Amino acid sequence: MTIFIPTIIIIAAIVLLLLLILWLYDFLLGGEDYFTPQKALDQINKIIADNKCEKSIIYDLGSCRGHFVFSLLDKYPEMRAVGIDNSFVRTSIARLRSNFHKGNAKFLKRDIFDINISAADLVYIYLPQELLARLETKLNTELKPGALVITYRVQFSNWRPEKIIALDTAPLTREKIYLYNAPRERPAVLPWGGVHRKN
Repeated sequence: MTIFIPTIIIIAAIVLLLLLILWLYDFLLGGEDYFTPQKALDQINKIIADNKCEKSIIYDLGSCRGHFVFSLLDKYPEMRAVGIDNSFVRTSIARLRSNFHKGNAKFLKRDIFDINISAADLVYIYLPQELLARLETKLNTELKPGALVITYRVQFSNWRPEKIIALDTAPLTREKIYLYNAPRERPAVLPWGGVHRKN
């Protein structure tokens, strides 16, 4: 027994040290962290309730360490959430955290442009604005008609939002949530890229 207890302590210390190293690596070299603040989460929770999406399938594109997914599942445990991120470290941290949270969450280390999201009822996006044009094409071709898309601080150039929620009263603020509905008619995919819409 005297040998067993120190062994557990040593193993726990090694695990904690590895986690600390991973966290430091992610913090210093992991790139920009797109963190959704609580005031935005409160409004998104209201959107989910208003649209009766409490049992829907949600995809979080650029899910990082899972903060957004876990916040939703804490409130709506019957939702099924899929987080997609291209960082091995951040995805690993999210998977580890999922052991301590209720709800059905899956985190995939993938490129958001390489994974099919046609199963989504709801998509959340908080990513660099320069990715939105390419994402718009992807969503047009993959999402089921009427699926909801929520973006925070960024917006699509060709889609018209169903609703815009300002989180700050300043006139030039970027603190806005945009709610979109996927097109009812899925446009044809052109062989050279882009989409064709009926007039």
